[in-house]
Amino acid sequence: MGDFGIMLQNSIFATEAIGSPAVIANIEPSGKADRCGVLQPGDRILAINGRYTEEMTSDEASHLLRESGQQCVLDVEFDIAETVVPSSGTFNVKLPVGDAGLGLTLSSARGRTLGEGLVISQVKKGSIAHRSGTMEPGDRLLAIDDIHVDTFTVDEALHLLRQADDVVN
Repeated sequence: MGDFGIMLQNSIFATEAIGSPAVIANIEPSGKADRCGVLQPGDRILAINGRYTEEMTSDEASHLLRESGQQCVLDVEFDIAETVVPSSGTFNVKLPVGDAGLGLTLSSARGRTLGEGLVISQVKKGSIAHRSGTMEPGDRLLAIDDIHVDTFTVDEALHLLRQADDVVN
């Protein structure tokens, strides 16, 4: 898999044109790419350190990754779920829990009153939360796995998120 813990493959879809970028086939658990938390199997690697990969085989792209040393810059393309999300109101979101977390930063709103919940202050690009297309900064977190968090501190909510099973609701 190489130093970054990424296994690449050529595009596998018959509809893809010749010259399609390499695709992440697998990510080594606890490897650099896994710890980064934004890469997922199925992501398309458009460029490695500024070199476009569309005319490369997956072996050539993997070789370029190995030659990168301890760090590299990847241009990555991925799909964001096309979900219909209400622009206002309360709705339920289910996210798969990964080793890299959900990609959310929580904060407590200034002047928060009882029942207002916590605020999502940041959604990490490429994270599980970002790819869901359902959350953005400023959204309020009212419950985690059907437990109301309107009186929780940020640390208490994070503790509850860390204890979630395979899917957090």
